[in-house]
Amino acid sequence: AVLDDTGAMIDEVLVTAYPGPRSATGEDVVELSCHGSPFLARSVVAALVGAGARPARPGEFTRRAMANGKLDLLQAEGLRDLIAAETGAQARAARRQLEGFLSERMRNLRDGLVDVLARLEGSVDLVDHGVELDAGEVRRRVATCRTEIERLLATAAAGDRLRNGCRVVLLGPPNAGKSTLFNHLLGWE
Repeated sequence: AVLDDTGAMIDEVLVTAYPGPRSATGEDVVELSCHGSPFLARSVVAALVGAGARPARPGEFTRRAMANGKLDLLQAEGLRDLIAAETGAQARAARRQLEGFLSERMRNLRDGLVDVLARLEGSVDLVDHGVELDAGEVRRRVATCRTEIERLLATAAAGDRLRNGCRVVLLGPPNAGKSTLFNHLLGWE
């Protein structure tokens, strides 16, 4: 039960503990669930603040999850996009990013580039010992990385349109059917 400062019961709550490091933030977290009344929710929060707690700041749980290695920046952006999603397509794209699809592609790209760099540096260091660089292999690996970069860049504009939408102008003379077309596209008048 949560009590107010006079000792009167505000509400009976359900307390769920999420021990770190297996919680979403990687830290020990306790979640309180009260009945759905906005008044009760405000009263419970006020009682907790009165007892020394403080409300989380916007994005605080995401920041803590990133600081504890539970999310990377791309996944945090996916979470932000999921919260802001207004369509099913936006939610699906955000969920995919949150699950690490783009992060994995970026990790693979980074690993490929680090491998090329290591080969180049190794060839410079070992040239005196007769170890030669396979230039053809390096070119192939660079070309593979370049192709992946181009693929990622090619999806950026579509992702931006999906996230932010796009402006469309229906232009034509009066009574040409612009409103009818617009209503048909919306599915309602």
